[in-house]
Amino acid sequence: MLTIDAAGLELLNGKTEYRNTEIHKAEALKPINLTLKTPAPLEDTNFNIVANITCMDIKDKTFEYEGSKTVKVEKKWDLIVSKAFPQEHSMGENIPVSVTVRNTGMCDLNNIVLNDSIVSGMHLRENKTLNKTLSLKSGEKAEKIIEYSLVAEAPGQFTIPVCIAVFTLPNGQRKEVSSDNPGTVKINGPDIKVTKTVDKQQLNVGDNLNVIITTQNNRNVNLNVRINDTLPPGAKLVRGETSSKQILKGGGGSMSINYTLQMNTEEEVKLPACKASFTDVAKNSVEVTSDILIVHVGPHTSLAANNTTKVVNNSSSPAENNSSSQTGNNSSSPGQLGSTKGNNGATPGFDFIPSVIGFLVISGLLRRRST
Repeated sequence: MLTIDAAGLELLNGKTEYRNTEIHKAEALKPINLTLKTPAPLEDTNFNIVANITCMDIKDKTFEYEGSKTVKVEKKWDLIVSKAFPQEHSMGENIPVSVTVRNTGMCDLNNIVLNDSIVSGMHLRENKTLNKTLSLKSGEKAEKIIEYSLVAEAPGQFTIPVCIAVFTLPNGQRKEVSSDNPGTVKINGPDIKVTKTVDKQQLNVGDNLNVIITTQNNRNVNLNVRINDTLPPGAKLVRGETSSKQILKGGGGSMSINYTLQMNTEEEVKLPACKASFTDVAKNSVEVTSDILIVHVGPHTSLAANNTTKVVNNSSSPAENNSSSQTGNNSSSPGQLGSTKGNNGATPGFDFIPSVIGFLVISGLLRRRST
């Protein structure tokens, strides 16, 4: 007696019970086939199909044997969320990101809510929403349902977050699916350079200041570059142009513009950063800025100017000395006590000391001679 337990699966063809009067020694029955209908569970389900056989030998002794086979039937719903982005990019370039959703299950899915996010250290090139709600029929696919561009704020390695999809199954169960494992994107240093220089950093009011702006394209493609510089407050453009447009060849092509300003305000002046936009043949645009420069407009002072020492020249005539400076003389007659060190090298007020010493020496000799 053969009995088959189909684990609740619907029988489409064949039987679940078979009888045979006898089976001789070393004899094998023909294979028994049956067809079961695959269900559509909302969760992955294992079905254990069991075959049981009972029999008796010629002595009426009962024997029982059992065999089984487990069949896994996958859930009838399946939603795949894919997030695409480049693995390597250069600083200043736009990083394209897109999210695609596919319903590969057997049932329709409604009100699928997508929520995406960006990594710290990057920002959106333009204001775009990172959330979307949609419905997909069985087998339907939504290409690039979310699409945007990121700009890295500094070179380095960045981990791109996953995109989350939340929805409700027909039986009311709430499910959550995320995109593939987080991936990384490597941002290399900038390959487009914008440099702003000046010919001086200290100048007086009304002086001219020469400004030079140089751009260089180190990419391997030609780029259309547009330069737009801004004048600082209080400055006047004397000659030259502050903007230009040109095609730069890839692999190191460069261009320069220069102009002259007249600085009319006495202060510390900040020269704004120059902006240069680069566009390739695919209309992808990148904006690169130069550094901010600082110049000082006003009189230039030094320690030498504040600490000037006046010295009377001995070789000058008395008239020249009197006309140039009277600082070192307490009296108009030369050689008189109280003259400065600049006239005869003696310290003022000590010219009488040799006379006193001489007087004492002579007095001592006379006294000794009298004794």
